[in-house]
Formats: sequence, C-alpha cells, structure tokens
Amino acid sequence: MPRFPRALGASLAGVLTAAAVALPGVALAPGAHATAYVLQQVTANDLGPSRSWLRLQDDPANARRAAGVEEISPFADGARFNGSLHLAVAAGPSAQQSEVTHWFNRKIPLSGIAAATPSYDMYVRSWTSSAAAVPYGAALQLPVLCQGAPTTLSFQPQLAKDSLGRSGAVADTWRHFVAGADSPWSTSRAVAGLGAGSVHTLGDYATACAAAGDGAIGVMAGVSRPAAPGQGLDTYVDNLAVNSTVYEFSVGSTSAAKVAMAAAAPGKTGETPLSGSVTFSSPADGAAYTSVGTKLQFAREGGLTAGDLTVTADGRPLALTADPAGTLSGVAVPPTGADLGPGGSFRTAFTVAFAGAHPAPVTLTATLLAQGLQPLQSTGTQTRVTLQP
Repeated sequence: MPRFPRALGASLAGVLTAAAVALPGVALAPGAHATAYVLQQVTANDLGPSRSWLRLQDDPANARRAAGVEEISPFADGARFNGSLHLAVAAGPSAQQSEVTHWFNRKIPLSGIAAATPSYDMYVRSWTSSAAAVPYGAALQLPVLCQGAPTTLSFQPQLAKDSLGRSGAVADTWRHFVAGADSPWSTSRAVAGLGAGSVHTLGDYATACAAAGDGAIGVMAGVSRPAAPGQGLDTYVDNLAVNSTVYEFSVGSTSAAKVAMAAAAPGKTGETPLSGSVTFSSPADGAAYTSVGTKLQFAREGGLTAGDLTVTADGRPLALTADPAGTLSGVAVPPTGADLGPGGSFRTAFTVAFAGAHPAPVTLTATLLAQGLQPLQSTGTQTRVTLQP
C-alpha cells in the first residue's frame, strides 16, 4: 500500500494536475455506459517527483521497497493506440512492487466514485510473466480515508469479468474492466469493521466510509507483490476512468501513425488492373502496434456489389465482403504476422481490376488494423484515394 502524505491538505494541493494535459471536449469512458468523462493525457513528463503522477520510489518513505518498472511505453493500448503505462515486477529473490499514484485536490465521496462507474484497460505479457501470476494482472486502486483511517481499495480483476464476459486477466490480450455495482474490491487495512484483505463492493465501502472527511484522495494503478517473490508479472494499463476523468497514458501527440499511399496510373478498363500500395508508418517517438493488418474498403456513388471488383493484396487474392451500404471490403494480413514499431513502417501492395465500365470513380479507404481489445481492430489511422476506372 502507498504511504499516505503526512500533511494531507498541503500534499494534495502541491501535487495535483499541473502536468496532466487536458484534451478538448469530453468523451464517454470505454464501455457501455453513458457517463461523460473529461480526457486527460498523461505522458512521460508527468511521471516523477513533483509531477502529477508519482512512482513508488518518488516517496522517500519507500526507500526500502524494491520498485519494479513504472514507465510510459510505446506499446499501443487497445482503445486509442498511442501508448500505455508499463508496470512490471521481476522474478527474483526480492519481491518488487510497481505502482503510480495521482492525488486528487480534494476528497471524493466513494458514493460519487461508484456512481461514475470506474473502469480501465489492462494487458499481461506472457513470456515475461509467471503463469501463476497472470490472472491477477494490474489493479485499479483507490487510496481512501474511511472513518478517518487510511487504506487502499483495490479492484480485483482475478475475481471479476471483463466487458466481454471473460474471467480475470488473460495473457497477451487487452481487456477492458468496468467496476460495476457487483465488482470485487479488497481493503489493504481493517476499516469500519471490514477486515484487512476482505473483498466487498464499492457500494459497501461507500456505506461504511461515510463519515465527515471520508473519501477517495487519489487514484492508483499497481502491480502488487505476487504470491511468491520468485514470480514475475509484466503488465500494461491505460484509460483509467475515475471521478469523471479518463487518464489516458500516451507517448505524446506524435504517436498516431502516418500514412503514405501511391497508386499507379490507371490502365484501360477490363485490361490492366490498377496497382498501388499503402504504407503505414509510426514516428520514432510514436506507438508500437502488434499483429498489424490492412483493411481495404471500396465505395462509389450508387454502390458496389460482389463481382464489380477483383482485388489482390501482396500478391494473393483478397476476399471482399459486401455490406448494406453498398461498399466492398477485405482484410489483408501478413501470413507470418507483423508488428509496427516506432520508426518503422508497414506496407501492403494491391491491385484492383474492374469487371466493367463504371460511371463514377471508386474511393479506396485503407485502414491500419492491430491487436486491441479484439484482434485486427481499427486503430483509427486511415487514408483515402480515388481510383478512376
């Protein structure tokens, strides 16, 4: 559990929000509820002493605790694909702990926290984690005062289901957890008659911790010591939605992938197919995308039907699917798999042959896909080009 500030009021006033950049507008928190959340981007400049997010080792009182990894990583999250918060503890003789904390500027009643439905995204990497530790993942945590006593409430992902109904953390896939009315939270200390380590709902804590001055004083993301010091746990978290704010960890404003596209001059209809390529690139300080692919979507005024186009991608026939809006689309995936890292690029070459004359040009929209909350999820990075038959 983190050490609470000795002078609570002064500490909270001095640590809050200056370095978190508020993005324009509001957004819905990831998940199927309608709470309007303000989006705050958190970058590497926001982590560290006197910053808006404090790492475990930034508090001198934790000098004897072995800190694990706490950093902003290029590893693309499963919602906005612009980086994430990397939290990890290594296997070894000494148990490590990894956590970051953001202190609020005032105490927030737990009833208000629960009403806004906290949520977050989490990923566990298999080959750098001990199998027994994987289900626990990283926890969303709330340092609180309850009947005047400090404790930390921790959401328990290993006891919960994610937004798709899957239990616990699972290796090598992003999962979105919504802390609803029945979700399990544990308390690090005995408070208000609730035993240390016992599990209750956030509503139960809100009822028990309702004295004057009670409430949440911050939000944390953390990886606690696994069951045994010899276990390691390597996690990524993002999009912490708490108290009507989504804390979105990012490598920065340049993290969105860039697209370049070149199409050859068209041949005669029905003879030489159009040929071209789409290239997605991530800048040197951008995001790292996993298991990428390309979606090619074709549209024209009046609609397209199956058989109007024949398409290849990277030399292989591309199956096209028609939708009710009259577009045709197909997904091209490298046969051996591919990732797109910072400073790298990913290219898909294609050809398009038309079955007959078309009175209107065809618009091709190319979208970068990557592993997110689901495989081959749209990253939001796309480009368009007009193909004239």
